[in-house]
Amino acid sequence: MLLIDALPESQLDRIGSAGRGFVLWLRGIISPLGIDRLMGAIFKGRSRNDRVIGRSAYQNPKQIKAKLQENLVATTFTRNEVVAARAILPRDVPLVVVSSGKAIKADKRWDDGQRELTELTDNLVAWDVVDHSPHEVWNDPQGRTLLEKRVGQLVRRK
Repeated sequence: MLLIDALPESQLDRIGSAGRGFVLWLRGIISPLGIDRLMGAIFKGRSRNDRVIGRSAYQNPKQIKAKLQENLVATTFTRNEVVAARAILPRDVPLVVVSSGKAIKADKRWDDGQRELTELTDNLVAWDVVDHSPHEVWNDPQGRTLLEKRVGQLVRRK
């Protein structure tokens, strides 16, 4: 199992907050009007490719709806699913946790949560903190190299 800067169970409240839900709801109302897309095109030079696979993909109405649904159930259904999954997870599953160095340095709670993830199984292969990488660790060259190495290790263990 490979976890890449994953959200720990103890921090589901971060995605299940009422404030985040309101912002997502508001975004869902504004998104079909195209205001975000227009401002991005005029002031930031964003193209249609950015809206599909790039920096503005988060403005997609389907993406906003999925995030709002996630927000609504994070503290109830999702927590129950995580608890159930933990109960059936074999303790000998090889585990690699890769964390964003920026996120860990910026937030003690995130650091504690990443440490918590290393205890999901009794077979921790590695816990790596990629120093200057953002949350999307694979976008950082050092992070990408490390992920390739760790996936290779996990595949060879099977």
